[in-house]
Amino acid sequence: MIGQWSDLLIGSIAMAFAIVVGSAAMGLIPFANQLKSIQAIRNRWGDPVARLVLILLALLMFVCGVSILAGLRPVQRSLSPVGIPQQ
Repeated sequence: MIGQWSDLLIGSIAMAFAIVVGSAAMGLIPFANQLKSIQAIRNRWGDPVARLVLILLALLMFVCGVSILAGLRPVQRSLSPVGIPQQ
């Protein structure tokens, strides 16, 4: 039961951050202009590439949030059946 609540919390936080970063990529939230990494990308390759990086980051966070909420846990999968020792 505790794992389900933590999955709900972490998945929701990831999706909330995805919404915030996506809003920043669209220019609705101006905090992205203050991030040093985004400033460096903007100075080197321009504003469209900086927005694309933020959009890709938002999509990655959203997909991670959805997978956490769906209960996908690839780290906890074992490669061998239970009870058979690995050599």
